[in-house]
Order: sequence, then structure tokens, then C-alpha cells
Amino acid sequence: AYFGKKEPEKAVKFFRKANRILTSGRHKNGLSVAENWVQMGNVRFKEKEYEDARELYNDALRMQNNTLQDDTNLIILRTRHDIALTYCKEKKYDKGLEIMEDILDKVKENEDADLYLIKIHTDMCSAFLKMDRCEDARSHLSSASAMLKAHKLPKDHSLVKTNHKFEIKLMKLSKASEG
Repeated sequence: AYFGKKEPEKAVKFFRKANRILTSGRHKNGLSVAENWVQMGNVRFKEKEYEDARELYNDALRMQNNTLQDDTNLIILRTRHDIALTYCKEKKYDKGLEIMEDILDKVKENEDADLYLIKIHTDMCSAFLKMDRCEDARSHLSSASAMLKAHKLPKDHSLVKTNHKFEIKLMKLSKASEG
């Protein structure tokens, strides 16, 4: 609730209290604690405190790895994706893209991750566009578009809208380079 009301400090205070409860004796649950760390990271990310967010995501990732011990698990992959996005926000695109490429390889092994694959492709497209690597951006956009068509998502779905936005950007860049 505090997070939604844009009260990040109160949200973090709440998450820390929840962590104390979750890590106490009979309530101990590594994934619940890790999810709280991810949520605290999300608060920091929204506040554009990317290094703090990454630190929280890395702590969550360690807890998730200890509990799940499966680096293809979607929970772990999504946290790694959050880490990659912090690098991209800091314009450390190569590091972010390296992580996303590894995630993409691992997600392909998971049949439950179809829509998540689209998200990764669009995030990679975005990073490549910011690096002026239009062909790489186009490749990832093409992969996302093919998956969107296969899923027949409605036009107002956020992934469809994002994909369309990148299609327009790439068209404009193509026209600008021709002219």
C-alpha cells in the first residue's frame, strides 16, 4: 500500500518489519524473505536508486538460489532480469545485455515462460536501440513480434503496446538513415 501511494521510505520500513517476522524461528521461509528483498529493490528502482536496488536484488537472488537450487527457475530468472535492468538504467548496457542473454538461454528451456520471453526480447530491443545497434534491436523485436502473434494478445495488452512503440522507433530510425 505504501509503495502504491509513493511513500518509499514507509514501504521499506514495512518490508524490513516483515523480514524480521519471516526470518524468525517458526516463520522462516527463504522465498518469502527473498520476495520482500525483491520488493524493497523495486522501491529503490522506482526511486532511481539503481545501485541500492541491485544490492537488494542480489541479496534476494542468493536466498532464492539457496532455497531453489535451480538456475532455470523463473523466480531466479526474474530477479536476475531485475538486476540486468539496473545495469541498463545506469547505461551499462553490455553488462545488462550479457545477463539478459544468459536468462534468454535459460528461459527457452522453461515451457511456462512464453510471455516472459517476449518481455526479455523487448527489454533487449530497448537496450540495443539506446546503443544505436538497430540490427540487434530489430532481431529481438522480430522474435517478440512472432511470439505476440502466436499468443494472439489483444491490442491493448502492455506487451503489444511496447512492441508497437519499438516498431515505430525502428521505422523512424530506418527512414532517418535513408534520408
